[in-house]
Amino acid sequence: MAGWNSLITAAGLGLLAVGTSCSAPVAAPPAEEGQLIGQETLDGFVHGITTREQVLMALGPPTSQKANAQDGSTTLAWHYVHTDAKGTLSILTLMQFDAQDKLLFKGASRDTRSR
Repeated sequence: MAGWNSLITAAGLGLLAVGTSCSAPVAAPPAEEGQLIGQETLDGFVHGITTREQVLMALGPPTSQKANAQDGSTTLAWHYVHTDAKGTLSILTLMQFDAQDKLLFKGASRDTRSR
């Protein structure tokens, strides 16, 4: 009888191992990188009035920034990427400030790629 118990246990473990190795692949969970800046938030920043400091307080540090030595302006960029089973969404938000740190330009570009 002890032989049968060992055989049944070994067979059960073998089926368990086969069952777990043959399972369907699990889709990776959605991944996000960066900060998503909504249209309502962008609409709250006013050209010529909103300062660079106010934007940084609201949004936090940008992904990148570039100073223009010729006119003293600065451009800040925030990049957001969301990837899931359907594809990738990438949004780049740009804001440019004059030499007095007042908002000159704000805008966002959106790129969607399907899988």
